[in-house]
Amino acid sequence: MEMNLDLAVKKAQLKFDSENVQVNTQVIDVTGQLIGMLKCDDWSNEQVNFLQGWLKKIDVASKHYIQYQLDWKLYQPKTTLPNHYYDLTLVIALLYLRKITTESKATGLVLKCCNVIYKLLDCVTSEVELSPVAVDAHLQSLLNTIQTVGKDASELATENISGGAVLPVTVLFWEGPIARAYLETIKSMGLKVNKIIKMVSNLDLVTKKPVGKWLPQSMRNNYAANKQFKQIFYWPHLYQSKYGETIKKIQNRVSLSYGFDNNTLLSATQNKDLMQYTEKLDTLSISGLKDSKLFEKISQEQDNLFLFTGGGIVPNELLSIEQKKLIHVHPGYLPEIRGADCVLWSQLLTQRLSASAFFLAPGIDVGDVIFPCWLPELRLNLSEQVENKVKYRMIYGFLDPWVRSFTLKQTIISTNGLTEMTSKAQTESDGMTYHFMHEKIKQQAFKKFGW
Repeated sequence: MEMNLDLAVKKAQLKFDSENVQVNTQVIDVTGQLIGMLKCDDWSNEQVNFLQGWLKKIDVASKHYIQYQLDWKLYQPKTTLPNHYYDLTLVIALLYLRKITTESKATGLVLKCCNVIYKLLDCVTSEVELSPVAVDAHLQSLLNTIQTVGKDASELATENISGGAVLPVTVLFWEGPIARAYLETIKSMGLKVNKIIKMVSNLDLVTKKPVGKWLPQSMRNNYAANKQFKQIFYWPHLYQSKYGETIKKIQNRVSLSYGFDNNTLLSATQNKDLMQYTEKLDTLSISGLKDSKLFEKISQEQDNLFLFTGGGIVPNELLSIEQKKLIHVHPGYLPEIRGADCVLWSQLLTQRLSASAFFLAPGIDVGDVIFPCWLPELRLNLSEQVENKVKYRMIYGFLDPWVRSFTLKQTIISTNGLTEMTSKAQTESDGMTYHFMHEKIKQQAFKKFGW
């Protein structure tokens, strides 16, 4: 079935012809803006800016409203967007996609737009005669013609850190494959970290209810930590048992491309004693990164440099502690590739994985960059037929942590053990922020991995 966008536009114009287009300039009036764009052929810069902001809301939010504040924050009282305006948004988004496809070579922008349109297809009622099947076929045809923007691997630093050294950093340890991979990487270099603060959630990660509240405090932390480990490693451990050969193939690819030995890779899924990575270990029971106990703990630490390993979005309060800096390793080349699912976006955009060590700052991946890296080529070349959600979890359990760890290792080497730290401010306009991938876009990314 062929998609006839021009016919859909004409039908939408007839449908919305009687609608009042009085745009309230004191708020972002979504319905008025959409109708205004439908009724004119030449969009102004202000209209394009509105559309980009509105498509971002579709991309990241599960609920959408007819009005927002001028900074896109929620407007009170909240009025949910009527369903037929999703249909109108779909028409406008497809017109925008046509425009950017023919007028620019911005591959990232085109892919972002396709991602949003797929999310719109999950919302539409098709009252404007646009068949989801036809739109899907149109997008797939477009995606198949997009050319990958090739990147060369970055020049790698020469390892020159003497064994036995202690890195001047405190690791904010949040249980998971990333944190374990970081520590195993540092250990494989013959190094230790100055200190580890083990952040233990006192709330169940699934139910959000208090953990072990019937236990004495002396036992509660251990119980909570063990439960946290089991919950976070549920999928990795299940897949090691159920898809053992596939996991081994992924680990072999990682080992060959990034130089990690099998013992290092396997150890990152084990509940090892953290004292083998440091001489100083503190355990902190918190409800989340916004817990005031974490703020107080970081504020009182002698170290000024911290390695963030996960646990959620870092609140601005932690980033504003005087003289304290948090390093994060983001799985995308900054400033080019910011946001979520970037291990997939990087592969889809360039057919090369990338990551960047940078100082956390308010905003999405916008802090000063310490070490950006295009990694050596890696293709999984897997033929195993598994569901997309299984592929996704495998990549984030057994590949993503090592993309980050490879870059962390290079950062440690290039900064002489984190003692000669320099960084470069980002220009936000130089890059693009991506959001979680729709299942259809994930399929395209998996193909780039050879899977």
